[in-house]
Amino acid sequence: MTEERFTVTLDAAELADLRDRLRRTRWPVGLPGAGWDYGIEAEHLKEVCRYWAEEYSVEGFLDRVNAHPQFTREIAGERLHYYHLAAPGSEELPVLVVHGWPGTVSEMLDVLSPLHEDGRRAVVAPSLPGFGWSAPTTTRGVHVGEMGNRLAKLMAELGYSRYVVHGGDWGALVATELAAAAPEAVAGLHLTMAPVDAPPREVRMEGLTDGDRALLGRVGNFVAHESGYERIQATKPQTLAVGLTDSPAGLAAWVLEKFHSWTHVDVPRDRQLDVVMTHWFGRTADSAVRLYYETVGPGRKRPYPAITVPLGYAAFPGEIYPIPRAWIEYAAQLVHFSEQERGGHFPAMEVPAQLTADLATFFAILEAATPLEKVR
Repeated sequence: MTEERFTVTLDAAELADLRDRLRRTRWPVGLPGAGWDYGIEAEHLKEVCRYWAEEYSVEGFLDRVNAHPQFTREIAGERLHYYHLAAPGSEELPVLVVHGWPGTVSEMLDVLSPLHEDGRRAVVAPSLPGFGWSAPTTTRGVHVGEMGNRLAKLMAELGYSRYVVHGGDWGALVATELAAAAPEAVAGLHLTMAPVDAPPREVRMEGLTDGDRALLGRVGNFVAHESGYERIQATKPQTLAVGLTDSPAGLAAWVLEKFHSWTHVDVPRDRQLDVVMTHWFGRTADSAVRLYYETVGPGRKRPYPAITVPLGYAAFPGEIYPIPRAWIEYAAQLVHFSEQERGGHFPAMEVPAQLTADLATFFAILEAATPLEKVR
């Protein structure tokens, strides 16, 4: 399929409309002194929206999102956007970098050049179908499995027969689905969230440390206190999408609350707004949240596919769904495991140098394997 060069451009009238909407936001009354107890802190959001309307540099945003070669091509009848940093003649394994929600491909901007290593390694970073600069999805059933199939097709069309896939959040699920669909192409998975089932009940708690039990306690706490967004997006995404599409303040509140709650290291405000800008001007907030309905909605929850390719896992201390190492080892061929000192659910934005260093270690493990091991 023919690819086309792509550059992010923003219409002056649409920019003026964005700023006008931000200035005319009708704010909720809220509760004095409530802080973050009921959701995003009111004064924090007001200040971010003021900054977005008055001081945020659109030129800086365009410089960041257009700093690397971008392309689109039609896959499964819909436009797919991707960054492609080629490495002609390189013998290094290419890497496919997959974002999640509430992120967009703009979440990954700070790791693209380090992974490319001045042309030593090819890097492909797509906007997931229905996210950002890819076209909004227009059919039912675009779940993580379908996304994995589309990305496998993208890599094949780009000429990559063997590559590594990195992902976190939904990117981790899409990556595992891709590896299950095309195991001969995936040399290894590198994940920061592990989509694996708990071992059978009779052996589930064997070998777990006190630290492992604390991790499971954190997951329980997250489900109890932080997962309301998931149930809404998995059951009534279209109702929510009206507010996300019409109100930039509403979109910012929905996304930035997650950046506040799910990070371990502060992310610069401009980088957070880069992600919100990509949702807003891509006009994909509705199809992005619809991924929850298609994948984990009522009667739609997909079982995790078996991980049969070599797995590398970076455990960041602020990850919202941490998994004990023993459970990952039970479910997968774990060849690399690292415990990171800093970073949360968005390591590509929080600690990009740590993430790229861990990927470099994983690449070295895979590339040092014997030829027989490489084709398993």
